[in-house]
Amino acid sequence: MAQKHIPDLFVSTENIRALSGLNPARSLFALFMEWLVIALAISLHIYFPNPIVYFLVWVLIGSRMYGLYSLLHDGMHFLLYPNRTVNDWLCRLLMAWPLFLSLEKVRSAHMAHHKYLKTDQDPESVHGHYDEFQFPKTPGSLTLIFLKDLTGFNFLFYKLKKGIRLAGEIKNGTLKMSPEPGRLLFYTIAASVLIYQGWEIKFLLYWLIPYATIYQALNRLRLSTEHFHIPQEKLLQTRTVKLNPIEQVIFSPHNLGFHAEHHLYPGVPFYRLPELHKILTGTNSFEENVVVNTSYVDVIKKYIK
Repeated sequence: MAQKHIPDLFVSTENIRALSGLNPARSLFALFMEWLVIALAISLHIYFPNPIVYFLVWVLIGSRMYGLYSLLHDGMHFLLYPNRTVNDWLCRLLMAWPLFLSLEKVRSAHMAHHKYLKTDQDPESVHGHYDEFQFPKTPGSLTLIFLKDLTGFNFLFYKLKKGIRLAGEIKNGTLKMSPEPGRLLFYTIAASVLIYQGWEIKFLLYWLIPYATIYQALNRLRLSTEHFHIPQEKLLQTRTVKLNPIEQVIFSPHNLGFHAEHHLYPGVPFYRLPELHKILTGTNSFEENVVVNTSYVDVIKKYIK
């Protein structure tokens, strides 16, 4: 599918220059707060070890992992810190590697997504070949997909499929590895500390389980709604979801929902996207060619047949 021509959505050079200015203190504070909430959530359950508290901690940690991914998204565009070396090491050590991601790989895929949006060269276009990304769906089908995410079933299923594929590549001699010694060292040190301290169960409870469930479900919600099931007449095949502050904390941390604005001006950091949105909504072209929703409930309703 070839992307249609996107009309110019004019924002003055002066405004874009002002909006694109980096304030690393805001990014670092946001990153600090994400890790602080994770640490406090873990401490809460350690001091009050009961199922109700764990349920709260499960949701909190999974959603804050999603918050880390949102900040990583800015880091892919070198928007967290003016010095690119510092930017990338912050991303690796405090976001990408803890989320079992390679900064280089996700950045390469994300930049290709921007360059080839909604074309066959867009890395995200592969999802359109799978039934779970065909919308609209019946309420039961949609509910089942998210239940499989929230129970970890989908995570284990996808990892098993990936393991079988990698085993086949090893057998055929076609496996291509990109060595990342820093990432390997990070995991080696982390595993050594966990084993030495006897924290294997804690790692399972406070990291692996939220990662395999809540974090995966939130990522699916984002991936399924950013570019899928958008009317063909909308030339920018991208959805913005503008939420209230409470919804934002869980479903769209750090203004991740302002996705159309991000695609139009990817050099604008997360903390200035609401201001960019206000400027763009004053143009007829934006209102005519971008889907804007004010809640995920509204979005999901459109995904149900």
